[in-house]
Amino acid sequence: MKTVVAFMVASLISSAVHAQARDVWTFDQLVARADCVVIGEVVGTKETGRAAHPDLKYPAVQFDTEFTIRTALKPCEGAGATGAAVHLKYYAPDFERLQQGVIPSDSVLNFVDGNAYLLFLKRINGAEYEPVSGNTWPTMSAYPLVKPGER
Repeated sequence: MKTVVAFMVASLISSAVHAQARDVWTFDQLVARADCVVIGEVVGTKETGRAAHPDLKYPAVQFDTEFTIRTALKPCEGAGATGAAVHLKYYAPDFERLQQGVIPSDSVLNFVDGNAYLLFLKRINGAEYEPVSGNTWPTMSAYPLVKPGER
C-alpha cells in the first residue's frame, strides 16, 4: 500500500511541475555576449504585431521600444554614439488571446517613458536589437536605473 501511495504522489508531483530552467548570467557574461551595452532613456513603446512567442509558442504581442543612448559602455555598431536611437524588439503575453491557465514562466519587460535603463543588447538588424538573454528571459538584459534624488 505504501508503495502505491508513494508512486501516486511521485506521479502527481512530476506531472504538476513543468519549470523552465535558466542560467543566471553575471554582468561579465552579459557584457561578453552583448553586441552593445548602453544606458538608454525610453522615448516610447509601440506595438508592432501579434504572433506566437518565438520560443514559448503562446500568443504574444511584439513591442518596439525606442531608446536614446545616454552612455555607451560597449558602443552599438550601426547605431552611432550618445544621442543616437536604438530600438529594442521584445514580446509579452497577449492576454486577449491567451486561454485561461498558467503562462509559461518567462519574464516580461515593462518600460516607462522617460526612465533610464542599463541595457545588454544583441543586434538583429541595423539599429534594431533584442535582449541578449533572449526572448524567454528578457528582464535579465534590462535594469531600471534610479534618478538621483529618487531613492
